[in-house]
Amino acid sequence: MKAKSLILSIIMFISCFSSLCYGEILKTESLLTPAQEVVQNINVGWNLGNTLDSHNNGYGGLSVDATEKYWGNPVTTEKLFKDIKAAGFNAVRIPVTWQEHIQSDGKIDPLWMNRVKAVADMSLNEGLYTIINIHHDKWVIPSYAQYENVKLYRVNGDKPKY
Repeated sequence: MKAKSLILSIIMFISCFSSLCYGEILKTESLLTPAQEVVQNINVGWNLGNTLDSHNNGYGGLSVDATEKYWGNPVTTEKLFKDIKAAGFNAVRIPVTWQEHIQSDGKIDPLWMNRVKAVADMSLNEGLYTIINIHHDKWVIPSYAQYENVKLYRVNGDKPKY
């Protein structure tokens, strides 16, 4: 029994010591990638869900505002991001669904693109780390089997610019 306790104590010591050493290594900026620096600086994040990721609303036909409110949330405002920052958050995830906003030529509806950019800008203007992710759009992942979906990236790859 004493041997098990001793071995466990040694393992815990090594584990804690290596974690401390690893933590010190992470603090050395020269060893961090820009992505690691960002992650290290994020304290707590907030999710803007059920707004720009709403879908299954009849595949188009709704206004940008109606799409944003379709799942029950209000239109996103600058005040929301001010409140998020005041509450102590320093990062925001903005999930976006694109599928109902893709036109026949493969371009994303400019009104939708402008709205996504405007919401992202509201977050960025508050100094928040802003993460936009494709959400509910697994079908647009380019592959040889879905070659046409590659067009979406080629046609829209230069927008929005930050």
